[in-house]
Amino acid sequence: VSDIPEHQEVIAKVGGFMFRAGDAWELQTKLEVLCAARAALPTIGADIRDRVLRHYHWDDAARATADRYAHVLAGTVKREHPRRLVPVQAIIG
Repeated sequence: VSDIPEHQEVIAKVGGFMFRAGDAWELQTKLEVLCAARAALPTIGADIRDRVLRHYHWDDAARATADRYAHVLAGTVKREHPRRLVPVQAIIG
């Protein structure tokens, strides 16, 4: 994935492969590395998929959205500070 903040958050939780957004050369290099390691990719992919399923659930997202709307309607929304994201190096294996 590209290194936009939303992707960095996911990579920090579940791992994966990241490249600098807009950097075609780095994307090409990353893809070449992944192609060279393709025998390991099904195992790596399954591990990442399992971590995604443990960390991200539609029911949780829907509940959080409904709670947020309830707070907006009730006038009890607290100002949230943006999360501070720490760049995470892509992991392989």
